[in-house]
Amino acid sequence: MASENENNSDKENIDNKLHIKENSTYPIDNKISYKECINNVTRRSFNYLIIKEGVYPDQPKFFAPKKTGKSYKISYDYVVETSWGRATKKRIVRCEIDYNNNTHTFQFKIKYGPNFEQIVFLNKFISKTTFEQVRPLLFGLQLSNVQKERELKRRGNLIKPALNCISSTLDKRAKKIATNVQLNFKNDINKIYHLFDIIKLKSIEFFVNKTDYQINYGTKNRLEEDNHIQSMIKAVDRGKISRDSY
Repeated sequence: MASENENNSDKENIDNKLHIKENSTYPIDNKISYKECINNVTRRSFNYLIIKEGVYPDQPKFFAPKKTGKSYKISYDYVVETSWGRATKKRIVRCEIDYNNNTHTFQFKIKYGPNFEQIVFLNKFISKTTFEQVRPLLFGLQLSNVQKERELKRRGNLIKPALNCISSTLDKRAKKIATNVQLNFKNDINKIYHLFDIIKLKSIEFFVNKTDYQINYGTKNRLEEDNHIQSMIKAVDRGKISRDSY
């Protein structure tokens, strides 16, 4: 049986746990507020203004400070203004990360002054220990919403454009969209309509470039689940085939 001292120690560890608060609607708003709190008391806070989102290289590189045990993916072509403190103690710097193709290394710069005319190259002027402590928060490497947006755009760039796809691939993509719409529809009707109401999703229509897609939902027989997606997808090339012919 655990002693009272052990229970108090466990409670203290829970109470002293670091909580991260990241207030952001990025990319709708490029301003982000970040706080680290313990017992609802702000330990440190930063405000970020994302000027250039940056991109991840094809071969991702990570920065892993020894003391934190965390790793942060590094982007390049990235610019952010970071501020902290209040009133006369407020400080603001502009942080930039570039990539040198000749040396295959990242270049970290901090600009400060009234017009950010003063520049510090971290690799040269700050010791490695200090560098590891200040870099993640100063450059906003920990900002989750910015990371997610970069990943979404990176995955989007890896997807082959529809113009370069064969018809079977386009049909599979259309069916995937239809499946996602159907799942979201089923989840939403339970929140909006009464349990006894009968609601059925009949079809969806959308177009990709110059091709229209009409996807019908229905049942092949009574044993199958309601709203099972039929295999038929009607693709109509605009200007060539009238949709009325269907």
